[in-house]
Parts: sequence; structure tokens; C-alpha cells
Amino acid sequence: MLIKTSEGIKYSKLSKDFNKIHINKKYASNSMFGEMICHGCNVISIIILKNKQLKEILHQNEYNFKVDFKEGIFYDKNFLLKKKSRKFDLIQDNEKKLSIVIKSSNQNQKLIYKKKIKFYLNKTSKKNDLILLSLLKKISYYVGMIYPGEDSIIKSISIDFNNKKIFNFGNSITIYSEKKSPRYPFINNSLV
Repeated sequence: MLIKTSEGIKYSKLSKDFNKIHINKKYASNSMFGEMICHGCNVISIIILKNKQLKEILHQNEYNFKVDFKEGIFYDKNFLLKKKSRKFDLIQDNEKKLSIVIKSSNQNQKLIYKKKIKFYLNKTSKKNDLILLSLLKKISYYVGMIYPGEDSIIKSISIDFNNKKIFNFGNSITIYSEKKSPRYPFINNSLV
């Protein structure tokens, strides 16, 4: 599998995430990666759409979907997805670039965050994988364009998914953001 640069440009328009590290060669050449990297949420979306086993797991009503990004994933370079039980590892250039782990849901997290913004989820389908893809676009837009914005990258994503709660609470999602320490540029964003 690979993601073409043209697919990244298209995703930036769909998600409204125009972070230059994903779409501007000259700008990205000065980044820590030395070249453009794929939108992390687009990589996850493509993996979901192209992997039948993962799609089947996502049709459960409740689960925790956790993604850890280890390295940037580059356009126009092949990658492979290795599966072990409910864990999927993306390998590119013989390096593990990201891991996806799906577990039983952990709905008891307490959130105390400082900033919040509301989005509205387009519920054209009740399919869990399509709802997740819509959420990933919102995450990409929020992190790449709003907070922290330019030059930001996603380190990890964790979503506790409960299909019944989504449709009971309507179609809005709220993103809470907290800067963990004024000394470090790390932001913890959480969707509810």
C-alpha cells in the first residue's frame, strides 16, 4: 500500500487541514522529517477503508481505538500493515511508523480541560467505520489548523467509541485541549 502526494492534497481539502508539513515540499524540507509527511488521520482512514479485518472489528458498538505514531509516514513510499490479534503495525522503510490497538472500551475517564470547541458530526450513515472516519477528519483539522495549529503533528489518538451514546447525544462533538506544561509544546486534545 502507499499514499500518493495527490491523495494528501485531496485529504487536506476534505479535512480543511492545510498544515504545510503535509502539502508544501519546500516548507516540509526544513522540518524534522526532511520531506512532506502524510496526514496521520488520513493514513488511519485509508487503513480502515482498505482492511476488511479492521473494518469488522470496528462494527462493534463499544471499543477503544488507540493509535500511536512512532515516525512520520511519507508519501509515494510503500508500507505494509502487520496484524497480530487486535493490533495493527504500519511498517515503512523497515521501521514501525504507527500502531493501532483496539480494546474493549474504557468509558470512565475524567476530563478536566481548559479550552473547548464544538464541531458537528455529519451522520449520513450509522456505520461505525464511517463515523470514525468523520471524527478523524475533525481531529486532523483541529490539530493542524486550530490548536496547536501550524507545525503540529499528532503523537497519538485514543477514541472510546460507543455507538449508542453517539446517537443518543446527537451529532455534536466537543474537543477539550490542555497544554500539559508551559515548558514543553505538548497538547492533550480529547474528543467527547
